[in-house]
Amino acid sequence: MTVAANAVPVSGLIFDQAPWLYDRHRPGYPAAAVDALLELAKLRPGSRALEVGAGTGQLTIPLARRGLVITALEPGPRMAAFLAGKLEAYPGVRVVSARFEKANVAPSSFDVVVSATAFHWVDAAVRYRLAARALRPDGTLALVRNDHVLGPSNVDYYRAVSDTYRRRAPELGPPYMPPEESELAGLRTEMAESGQFDVVDERRFSWEQPYTASELVGLLRTYSNHRALRAGTRAALLSDIRTVVETDLGGRFVDRYVTTVCVGRLVA
Repeated sequence: MTVAANAVPVSGLIFDQAPWLYDRHRPGYPAAAVDALLELAKLRPGSRALEVGAGTGQLTIPLARRGLVITALEPGPRMAAFLAGKLEAYPGVRVVSARFEKANVAPSSFDVVVSATAFHWVDAAVRYRLAARALRPDGTLALVRNDHVLGPSNVDYYRAVSDTYRRRAPELGPPYMPPEESELAGLRTEMAESGQFDVVDERRFSWEQPYTASELVGLLRTYSNHRALRAGTRAALLSDIRTVVETDLGGRFVDRYVTTVCVGRLVA
């Protein structure tokens, strides 16, 4: 495993402040979703992948274990270094600290461009064009995204913390309430409207994740809007959320997620 460093601006790279928190608390992706990605994109051991926004490897490592040769773009230098350390056992992975918009990517050199809950951070005006440029003829773009969805296991939590958010962090706007699974927006419409890709398929995988109060606070500390709060505001907010979970919800709750996998093939 090697690391290549590109000069990148660090302003705004809020996730880069604490990669260890991100690695410990951000959920990964179900094995069935990874399998669907490989199937729909027709990937096999040795396929060349460009990953956009690799983070701390929540998808990089499962793909590396399946034998893909990966160039992983991660704009945060701390996060890129953290990821590189995790990938020492995978010589077929190269980590590059660069934004997709600034990376030196050879045209027509990859079988797949993949991005997991990160493609929205790339400039909307160019992201699909950049992906198309990086791909070999008949290459694919594989987008993966985790979303919270509302269900019986988590509705009490989201209702319980609404007043806490209004009181402690009104600057975040209306308290977040996840959509019902049937109302969740997909990825295929935007991909198709780019004009660069024909959508092969979009699949969804529902799953649940239990959280203690401490685990939940750790997760919230990785969210960009929470990290952007003033330190005192964030500490008070998270302290109150911890209290709500411990006193009103018995110390734990089970959140519900949907992982969406959407794969498109490069338009000829």
